[in-house]
Amino acid sequence: MNTLEIQHLTKTYSNGVKAIDHLSLTIQNGMFGLLGPNGAGKSSLMKTIAGLQTADSGHIFFNGTDVLQQPHHIKQHLGFLPQDFGVYTRTSAYDLLKHMALLKGLPHSRQTKEHLLYLLEKVNLSAQKHKDVHTFSGGMRQRFGIAQALIGNPKIIIVDEPTAGLDPEERHRFNNLLSEIGEEVIVILSTHLVEDVSNLCTRMAIIQNGRMLVQGHPHHLIQSLQGKVWQKHIHKNDLPLYQKTHQAITTRLNAGTLHLLVYANEHPGQGFESIPADLEHVYFTCIHHHYIPQV
Repeated sequence: MNTLEIQHLTKTYSNGVKAIDHLSLTIQNGMFGLLGPNGAGKSSLMKTIAGLQTADSGHIFFNGTDVLQQPHHIKQHLGFLPQDFGVYTRTSAYDLLKHMALLKGLPHSRQTKEHLLYLLEKVNLSAQKHKDVHTFSGGMRQRFGIAQALIGNPKIIIVDEPTAGLDPEERHRFNNLLSEIGEEVIVILSTHLVEDVSNLCTRMAIIQNGRMLVQGHPHHLIQSLQGKVWQKHIHKNDLPLYQKTHQAITTRLNAGTLHLLVYANEHPGQGFESIPADLEHVYFTCIHHHYIPQV
């Protein structure tokens, strides 16, 4: 069992932005969702774990070793698919993967070749191994990105906003691949898409402004909100008034009618009806009202 333990981590950039604010988190094998809005500090945390930037204070232990003090330790076991993963032009999938394997220290051997061909098969790119990567669709590039992240059989894999820009079919295929990989190693899925976390992850955390708001099992977080989410159909002109008098979670437009969802421990008034909670409700309630579920 692999364990990543983050203790009181902080990071402030030269412009004064505190990207990580005394954040603590423990992650073990499986799919872990790191959820938060753009600018929440997700990418900063991922880069710090990967050793791409230093922290101001705190500790990151991977299987008992402080990787802030010994960054080479986690790099030996790390696969990373950053948000802005780029590719070389006019290079085939196999040749580019071979080049990346050499950069990771794998020898030029028959065993390495078999390993790379296996990875291309695993991400369903065997038939395209001799095609230039720059000609790939967005989904194919992301699958190639996972293949390069899997070089050397890493124990921890970080994927940062991996489904951004993918169409629904590509996103579904990519998520199935992540789920399969996550059965044996730590996979950290950093995203602002609640649906991906709900579908894939057995553990998750919500962060905002570099701070940890809540962590736990998605089902337990949802259960903690049951009976506290209420809905009412309103006219859009009345929305500002309701936002002043209620703890609005979000609004939804359905067939021209505005549905207002609010958080309340008790019935919030005439016209509201209780609805089943879901992970999106948990997310917006935490982000907007700093509600901390009791799990």
